[in-house]
Amino acid sequence: MQKPEEYRKLFEYFTPKNLGINLNVGHLNLASKAFEFSKVKFVDDIEDYIVAIELSHNNGIEDEHLPIKKKAWYWPILERNKFVNIPKILEYRNFNIDKIKKSIEMLEKH
Repeated sequence: MQKPEEYRKLFEYFTPKNLGINLNVGHLNLASKAFEFSKVKFVDDIEDYIVAIELSHNNGIEDEHLPIKKKAWYWPILERNKFVNIPKILEYRNFNIDKIKKSIEMLEKH
């Protein structure tokens, strides 16, 4: 599922009590550009279902699985009270432990 209307259809059958979503911000960035929708509005629409957030950064064209970056578009979402204490999953590829530690430190500061 990639489009907001696909999620709206799903929510006709499930409530937040019986369905949890792992929000992948890297995939959201790609889908929002490909299908021309607002990332923030999409998160607003599904936030009651979000139980975890999967983190990686990309250029909006390729799923690069880069480490998260300071001041990126997703920080205001991560800083929402609702999401502060939910699990965060780092989805990086081919990066050393120092980059991973820096990402964890960024998350802990927010």
